[in-house]
Amino acid sequence: MTTALTIYELPEGIAGLADAECTECEGRNTVTADNGAEQPCPACCGDMFLALEPRLRELKLGAEKAVLGLGRLWKELDAEAAMLELHAKAIADRAAARRRRIEALKRWLLLELDAAGVQKVKDAEVTVYTQKNPASLDVVDEALVPARYKRAHIEMPLADVPVEWVPYIKRTDVMKSAMNDELRADGVIPPGCEVRNGYHVRVR
Repeated sequence: MTTALTIYELPEGIAGLADAECTECEGRNTVTADNGAEQPCPACCGDMFLALEPRLRELKLGAEKAVLGLGRLWKELDAEAAMLELHAKAIADRAAARRRRIEALKRWLLLELDAAGVQKVKDAEVTVYTQKNPASLDVVDEALVPARYKRAHIEMPLADVPVEWVPYIKRTDVMKSAMNDELRADGVIPPGCEVRNGYHVRVR
């Protein structure tokens, strides 16, 4: 059995939370119904907090010891996540390099087959051949393209949109940054909104 290396000494019962999953769905976020269909897990609904909460409640630690233990686990997971993200980036970069190499090989093969006047070369394991692309257009002078082939993307406050444009609006979103700026500067609370005050937890 391999023992994971850790940065901090974690209390018994807390270390296992690093890889704990919902006991109902085992991390799949879905369960199989009687008819064989997959449905959201009723225990956690895909929410990691709900998946961990039963195990957190089972901790037989004093409040302060539990909080500090979970703080250590937090930092442990943060360090591990950073390492995994770097590893994932390295793998993604390597995969992208391979894809670029494939594109270079495709260009070279196309030039060579075209120069040789050959459309297909094959053996028992591989077939290399050329295939005609569907006709497509390249825009060489956008100014000459008729307006019926162009689409305008306009961004402006909804209040400034001319009434005749309203029927063409597909969706709107709320400019929360502007509202928050006014709230912090003048205490303005727009209709349909309410102030949310709270705290967030941090670790260092």
